[in-house]
Amino acid sequence: MNSRVSLNNAQSFLRVYTGIMIEVCLVIYQRPERFPKILAALRNQTNQDFRLSVWNNSSQELHSDVFPSDRMQVCSGLINYGSKARFWLVKRTTGNPVIFLDDDQDIDGDFIEYMHNEWVRRGPMCVLG
Repeated sequence: MNSRVSLNNAQSFLRVYTGIMIEVCLVIYQRPERFPKILAALRNQTNQDFRLSVWNNSSQELHSDVFPSDRMQVCSGLINYGSKARFWLVKRTTGNPVIFLDDDQDIDGDFIEYMHNEWVRRGPMCVLG
């Protein structure tokens, strides 16, 4: 009998029994045209066990029809908060861990999986970047 628990089973257990889910926080600064590309990259991640919180720091409306709306929230401010927007956004999150993305960042298909595995390996107090 194999007593090892796979990482996927452990993730499912944590989500079901503790409600913990990865939260990806994305701040759109002044590049709203990149939003569809970032959503497509997130939609193609090997690990889909995450929800997305977006802070729209641009002055344009963001269209998000390529990502499941039940896994995404979009917040906007009346003014451009610059990098402080991250702090506004993190106050609205409940995920564990929280992974930050900027609108100029390109990610590989296993980015979420890699970051989550590093969080599991290093412990909940780790900061990766």
